[in-house]
Amino acid sequence: MSDKGVRFSNRWSFHAGEGALIWQLVFPRTGDVVGQKLFQKSRRSLFFSLDSATGRVLFDDLPLIVADDSLNTGDGWVSGIETTACHLVYCYCYQRESPEHLGLWAIDSGSGQVVWVRRDVVFVANLEETFLVYTPSSFGGFPERHYLLLDPLAGTTVRTIGFDSMTANALRREMTPEEDRQGLLLPDFVSEGMADEIHALHRVGIDTPQHCECLLRGSLLVVARHQPSPISGRWNTLLNVWLDNVPVYEEMMEEDGEKPCLNNFLVRDSSLYYIKGKEELISVCL
Repeated sequence: MSDKGVRFSNRWSFHAGEGALIWQLVFPRTGDVVGQKLFQKSRRSLFFSLDSATGRVLFDDLPLIVADDSLNTGDGWVSGIETTACHLVYCYCYQRESPEHLGLWAIDSGSGQVVWVRRDVVFVANLEETFLVYTPSSFGGFPERHYLLLDPLAGTTVRTIGFDSMTANALRREMTPEEDRQGLLLPDFVSEGMADEIHALHRVGIDTPQHCECLLRGSLLVVARHQPSPISGRWNTLLNVWLDNVPVYEEMMEEDGEKPCLNNFLVRDSSLYYIKGKEELISVCL
């Protein structure tokens, strides 16, 4: 692990554990990176937090817990991250026998402490000053949504909207997308209509951009090339970085995978983050 800022060198790496699948990453305003990792064999979902500048572990192997210190669901498997605000990260579980989310757990990104819990609400949108949520119910066999605005730092109700879905939808349209809120640049899968990206790929010698994910920021080009084996049919994923069409970084992100490892890199500020072999998170200085 290194905290040196040499351009296009690894700043740090974090190994999530044997058999882990790093699943989600979010970036609260504290300068931390908080992630979720899944262990499919044991059906566990755990959370970790790192100092984004140095890779120092702030907490690791944190299960989503409730007030009685039990797991949020029967096996702790069905959980994830909704959003961030200030120093807090907000996690959820699922409604029983449903794909719908349920509950908000506000977790301090520096300590892993659960600051507040609302098990009765479903998150809808981060409106910066408030969260739009609803409490699910049913009437006459039909589902209903009772909308509220919450204080993100305290979890308390600051306004009751009720069943007024028009007002709720108008508020939802004001939401800033999560990637914009967190300052993230995410890759796109290259398609025919992406003229700038295709021209940038051609300039570095990639004439057939099929199976490519691309991120273009000024003179910086980051590409993940997903390459199927003609023999086994399995996939390798190669990560390349160019600056002014000059290669500056290369890494094999995945070898002999069952499928392409999509959406496994991003850029934030002066760092490239990518997941190698499902288990390792690496930060590269740009």
